[in-house]
This record gives sequence, C-alpha cells and structure tokens, in this order.
Amino acid sequence: MKKLNGLMAVALTGFACSAAQAAAVVEWGYTVETTWVASSFGAGTGTIIDHTDGAGLELSWGANVPLALGVERSGLVISDSPVDSATGGLFTNNLVPSPTATITHTNNSISSSFATLNTATLLTTLTLFEVDPDPAPDPGVLPLPPLSFAINFIETLNSTPCGFPSGSVCDDIFVIDNAAFDNAFTYKGITYYVSIVTPTGVIDPLPAASCLAAGAAVGCYGFQTRENAITPVSFGIVITTDPLLVSEPGALALAGLGLLGLGLVRRRKAV
Repeated sequence: MKKLNGLMAVALTGFACSAAQAAAVVEWGYTVETTWVASSFGAGTGTIIDHTDGAGLELSWGANVPLALGVERSGLVISDSPVDSATGGLFTNNLVPSPTATITHTNNSISSSFATLNTATLLTTLTLFEVDPDPAPDPGVLPLPPLSFAINFIETLNSTPCGFPSGSVCDDIFVIDNAAFDNAFTYKGITYYVSIVTPTGVIDPLPAASCLAAGAAVGCYGFQTRENAITPVSFGIVITTDPLLVSEPGALALAGLGLLGLGLVRRRKAV
C-alpha cells in the first residue's frame, strides 16, 4: 500500500505539470446510473432474481425467501444509484472519489442443488457537465460511450483448507480485470482519463494465493468477501489529465469505468 500511495503521489506531480500547460476543465457536474443488464445462472432448483426483475438492481439465487443474512440465499445488490451531481463537485486531478454506486454481496452458505449465478454484466452510464466558475448559459455536456472491464468472481467451497488467506471458511474472491483501466476521452482538445476507485482511492492487491485461487496472475487486484456475511463495496469516480495506470507489470491501483463484464467463475458450496 505504501508503494501504491507513493506512485499516486508521483502521478499528482504529473497532473500539476499538465494543468500548467493547458486549460483543463477544473470542475465537472455529473450524473451516473448503474444497473445489471445481463446475467446467466447454472442449472438447479430455487428462485432466481435476474437483471430483468424490477429496476435491474438485484441478482440473487437460492431458496424462495427474501435476501438476508443467515438464509439459503445469496446475491449482489446495487444501491446508492443513480447519482445526480450535475451542478458540480467532481474536480479534475482530485483523487478524492465522487460517489457512483455501492455493490453489496450477501454471502450465505446454500445447498449445491440451487441454481447459482454464472455470469453478469453491469452497466454504468455517465454524463459529464462542464462547470465554469462564472456559469455559462450553455455548459458543455459530454455523455461518455460505454467502457468495459471485467470482474472474476470465485464462489469458494465452504471447507478447509481454503488454500489462500481467508477471514472465513472460505472467503469469496473478486478480481478486478486490469485490461481496461484509465478510460480516455477528449474534450475541447484535452485528453482526460476516467477511473472508478474505492473510497480509499485504490483497489488493494490480493495475496498471491488468492489470485491463483481465482485463476488470475500473481499481482492481481480486487477484494474478498467473508462467508456468512454482508459486504458492501462502495465505488467512486475520479477524472485526471494523466493516466493512473502504474507502469510496472501487475502494479495497478485503479479500475476503469463503465460496462463491467462480470466473468463469474464459481465452485458450488459444500454444505
């Protein structure tokens, strides 16, 4: 973490130089909405709530009961969306994230006879508004095209040994794909980079064994969620004039915005 923070400090120095050379937009207003737009489930019994149900905010599977801790049902739920901050509040090169959405994983032990989530796709739609210190009657409006990155989700066996550092028996693992970070767009001749981060400004590196258990290369980034627990993960947006992609292989601190293809690789629960 110290290394990542140091690299981000170096990046901030670069941002200051860029700002001095060009008249970048200082402040943006924005609107953002996040929904599930696709999902697939394995064979089995039970009740599925998929992306077509209601507002597309919940994916859940298992027994025919409401999603809650301690029942035979697990799920992923979007909250804190949509966000409307069209009048401002998102500053270029300020690494304090502005909120986008929260994804909450309710992680229960469920019978292997239930159908479970295999894949899902999450769409985040962002529109930016240029905010002038002296508000112009016609501020710039910039809807961004869909951008994509993947999350690999490993639903682990509930038995020891886990084979990787785990706070429960056994944590589920989310790995952020580093193939589509620092999503670039050009506005009035200046290139900007959009990234999604956690409230701390980074997505932490996972232990080597966790990466390997998730089928990812050592040095991957992501997070783990405890078994029999509810884990909310909040995300926010930052905009910069220099890329935040760390040049060293595997040393990636930030995740991109947009269409998240959740390539969910799962192993059935042992209950």
